[in-house]
Amino acid sequence: DASGPAVPDTARAAILIASDNLRNPLVSLGSTIWSTIPPVPGQPATVAVKADADIPDLKMHATMTLRKNMDPTLQATHTIDLKFSFADGAPITGVKDVEPKVRNLGSTASEALTGVRVKISDVYFLIALAKGDQDAARNLDLIQTRAWFDFPLLLKDNRIAKLVFQKSTKGEAMLAKAFEAWK
Repeated sequence: DASGPAVPDTARAAILIASDNLRNPLVSLGSTIWSTIPPVPGQPATVAVKADADIPDLKMHATMTLRKNMDPTLQATHTIDLKFSFADGAPITGVKDVEPKVRNLGSTASEALTGVRVKISDVYFLIALAKGDQDAARNLDLIQTRAWFDFPLLLKDNRIAKLVFQKSTKGEAMLAKAFEAWK
């Protein structure tokens, strides 16, 4: 087979939790699997892109779903659903707040996406990306050109953490295809 070994679908994921020593956060590694969600029959035809991140050490799963906003009453170009689930005995039981950011590989500086976030519950946040022309263009550029999604979190127990996940080649391709379909 001249194409070489198959590239796994998984990308990296991690959660960093602030510790007493600010230079050494507690880091738990995991993986991210990217997929697309086909349009729902009877709904305006639009595909969604989903990233599922598993952090086994923390018994934690996070799902981010990015879709084009089809709701005319919502002032947003796209929405990000961020949902968490924690298995029994997980050291984290919920999240108070989240901020959507992106960054490049090898960079520690992340850039915030412009939008409004709504806390639905301790495990579910909806982020509406701003509709203004400049904000929208900047958000879409950042999502398409940055290698990592960064979600600084305020945990239910008031610890500060950050959930990060990598786009991967497969994630990049799925996002590119979705953005093409969303035009």
